[in-house]
Amino acid sequence: MKRQWLAQLPELLKQHNIKHIVVSPGSRSAPLILHLANYEGLLLYKQVDERTAAFIALGMAQKLQQTVALVCTSGTALLNYGPALAEAYYQHIPLLVLTADRPPEWTDQGDGQTMRQYDVFHNYIRKSYTLPVEINHPDDEWFINRILAEAIQTTQYPVSGPVHINIPLREPLYQIEENKSEAPAFIETVISKRIIDNESFEKLTPIIDKATKIMILVGLSFPEVISVELLNKLANYPNIVIVSDIVSNVYSKQIICASDDIIAGLKDESQYIPDLLISCGGPVLSKRLKNWIRKHRPKEHWNITETFEICDTFQCLTKIIPSEINYFLQQIFFSLTKTESEYSKCWHSVFTSIRQNGNNFLQKAEFSDFKAAWIISKNIPEFSALHLANSMPVRYAHLISWPENLHIFANRGVSGIDGCVSTAVGYSFQSANFTTIITGDLSMLYDSHALWNNQMPGKIRIIVINNGGGGIFRIIDGPGKHPEKQEFFETPHQLTVNMLAQMHKITYLSANNEVELTDALLHLYCDDDSPKLLEIFTQQEINVNVYKSFYEYILNN
Repeated sequence: MKRQWLAQLPELLKQHNIKHIVVSPGSRSAPLILHLANYEGLLLYKQVDERTAAFIALGMAQKLQQTVALVCTSGTALLNYGPALAEAYYQHIPLLVLTADRPPEWTDQGDGQTMRQYDVFHNYIRKSYTLPVEINHPDDEWFINRILAEAIQTTQYPVSGPVHINIPLREPLYQIEENKSEAPAFIETVISKRIIDNESFEKLTPIIDKATKIMILVGLSFPEVISVELLNKLANYPNIVIVSDIVSNVYSKQIICASDDIIAGLKDESQYIPDLLISCGGPVLSKRLKNWIRKHRPKEHWNITETFEICDTFQCLTKIIPSEINYFLQQIFFSLTKTESEYSKCWHSVFTSIRQNGNNFLQKAEFSDFKAAWIISKNIPEFSALHLANSMPVRYAHLISWPENLHIFANRGVSGIDGCVSTAVGYSFQSANFTTIITGDLSMLYDSHALWNNQMPGKIRIIVINNGGGGIFRIIDGPGKHPEKQEFFETPHQLTVNMLAQMHKITYLSANNEVELTDALLHLYCDDDSPKLLEIFTQQEINVNVYKSFYEYILNN
């Protein structure tokens, strides 16, 4: 069989610094797996469920900020990658997807595990490739080498994201080809950052000089990407306020984490509306903040991005500025002059007041989902990672102050509940410190295959808030007003995750009240290298009352 290029694939991956590969068992993908498994320097992680495998790879890439590869067999197996690839696409996370396929002549011919695989993810990938079935000429080998190099580098440049390579393979499948050719040529992309030139920036300077109210808004970002030190310097100017998202990974006393409670607490709104909004990073969690800016549109909104994509979240975009973020922020800092303004002071005053009121309320609140999240925030180890599942956990966490030295993540690219635990497990594979995932019961049950892993990392800590299913639908506007909410929106159940923990040999803890939770957290974070799961039981009616009472309290005190 003329597929010697398979023998070169491991070396190509290694040349491009791809060492971590999540594989799912399958027959058609056997040639790929056999060559990768027999090559020194590559680390393979087996995960049977392809959906879980893709989210685990996503979590690894989050931590490493490097490309992680995925390998699966043909047919519907690769469709299970879809949710994670969509999340990776919108979070700009680099994944290399290698899918085995039948030879093209067998597509739509009734052969088993065969379907139209080429470009199947076209809406959610940076680029798609299909390799030739065989090498029949030296140019074929050159072509494959070039395609693989291009595909690998497209995962990270010019914008990180998933790339798909479809690989048709003929039988026999369970044999390893010898590498009889020379080592593959190394085609390297020299990475250069986009920066705004001085002449272009000088055209923006008059707008900055005239602005007495400047808001710099930081959305989803990975740790150490956006300089906190630089943001703190900008925050010293009275006409500038730095507003961040909980998953922005920029935290300090000079930076305001603008969650829904802060926006709800704005009284005389006119004094908070910026003249100039400068946004950077990815999506913003707070729906109230997004709606508030859409209602009170600034005269100027600049989006600092390393792409040319127009993303007008707040419906007031005036300029796209393709530039490396820290470089542009530094230029702003160098160009600033002292301006008389109360803008920063106004924002910090309301932030301090609301957060203090919130702490006072939660200290006395009944035991509930919200209270549990607040207690966790007081006990989570410093310099660890916190992953927040979608639905209510990320919303509760956004209303709470967390230690500044945490790294915080959530799948807010598409905001699904389907792979949050798997993402945290993948992250933990690459971390020496504790990785905590706070998830709801439905998200945990939905993603239970995250626990089906013989290599489960010892520092993973899974906290499941079990409120009996679908608590968000009693809190958000809309579903709660309809009698059908329980039957069609909520998912009431009497299940616990105790049996899941036992089945996968994970230490199980539980808590039904504040005292039990405080004690359980001590055991959860005792310094031993074995995975642990803590299940917290709360009551739906109390959860709703505490959440609604929280807003009443902070706005009236």
